[in-house]
Amino acid sequence: MNDSPAILAYIASALFVILTVIHTVKKGKDVQKTFLSTSFFLVTLVEFFMGRMLSSRTPAGVMLNFKLSSAFAIVFPAFSMPFALALSKRNYREIYEKFLAWIAIGIAATAIAAVLAPAGIFLSEIHFTDSGRFWGISFTQGGKIFLVYLILANIFIMFFLENAYKAASVPGKVTLKYPLLGIVSASIINIVILSRALALSVMDFTSIAIESAGFIILAVSLLYATFDTGSSKHIFT
Repeated sequence: MNDSPAILAYIASALFVILTVIHTVKKGKDVQKTFLSTSFFLVTLVEFFMGRMLSSRTPAGVMLNFKLSSAFAIVFPAFSMPFALALSKRNYREIYEKFLAWIAIGIAATAIAAVLAPAGIFLSEIHFTDSGRFWGISFTQGGKIFLVYLILANIFIMFFLENAYKAASVPGKVTLKYPLLGIVSASIINIVILSRALALSVMDFTSIAIESAGFIILAVSLLYATFDTGSSKHIFT
């Protein structure tokens, strides 16, 4: 076994750092831009600490890095789902104004859950190979609830973005098709991996590596759309 799974996670994290920086320094202040940049930053942190977990050689190290990665994963839907929902609406500012209280409650609730939930609620066992390398993690009932939460988040994000694609103008559809392909690919990978972990109560390093590969595909598709200056401004801002 080598360090390839951790390397994939770090590559995914680095690509989302680039996306975060690009969309943070873009001119103009916009609520959509804030939600998008924050979503990118949260994925950056999820993948970074997942990489550190994969590199850990002790149960304490795995537990700490899983705690941090899962905490940011819990908060991620509170930013990405409102962005995906509003993306299909021409009057998205009114959407934010109308549902601002609910969005704030969602962010606060997920943040509190992320801070207060100890990793022990999610994990029942940590597995290592005979050589002392990380192999995988086993989930408790609380961990299975966490997996269901992530599966549902992926499904809703795909649904909202499909509606955004249908509502986009012709130039918007041309550019949006690449991010949409990346998002669908990454979401399907996530759903399959998470469903397998839910059924078996175990997630191994290979499954985590495949998830990271899905995020790399997503990041590349988003970077393509970001640098496609002809129409990306109609989609991401």
